[in-house]
Amino acid sequence: FMPFVTEELWQSLPHEGPSIMVAPWPQVETPPDLEAERLVERVMAAIRTARNLRAELGLAPQTTVPRAVLVSDDPAVRGAWSAMEAEIRELLRVDHLEVVASGRVSQAIAGVTEGGTVYLPLAGVVDPERERERLRKAQKEFAAELDRIERRLQDANFLQRAPGEVVEQTKQRQQELQNKLRRVAERMEDLA
Repeated sequence: FMPFVTEELWQSLPHEGPSIMVAPWPQVETPPDLEAERLVERVMAAIRTARNLRAELGLAPQTTVPRAVLVSDDPAVRGAWSAMEAEIRELLRVDHLEVVASGRVSQAIAGVTEGGTVYLPLAGVVDPERERERLRKAQKEFAAELDRIERRLQDANFLQRAPGEVVEQTKQRQQELQNKLRRVAERMEDLA
């Protein structure tokens, strides 16, 4: 916060009144474009989803991916993705970006986002066999932990003696593990 700098800049611009300190707040002349906001939110969601997919693959942020595919049946969303293609490519570090109306990409990791689906083809990014092995290991670990938690939840002593919030946390963890196992199965299917 540097009011003297702000005042100096304001004084060098065309203005009304003696000081920015007593000037009225600017008024919005046109209402916000809610449709444009919605479309930009879809672009941001696609970027967020693709970055999450990159993280799941263990790719370093500076690693460039050869290709990404954005699929949406909504023409407005496709138009927003196409209009911001250069920005999306830069933010995702992708060499080539495809925006299509429908389809499924084989040998790719997929993520559902607001307005569509993001695919990152694995060719040239990760070794599919190594990725399958990593997923099998994760699946085994998640299944073992889920089995342990389900046994705990079936134990009458645990349910009676544990505080309600601990039981609730255990149930939430059970749900999280079920979701992780489902996602791992989907990833393995994507690699098939």
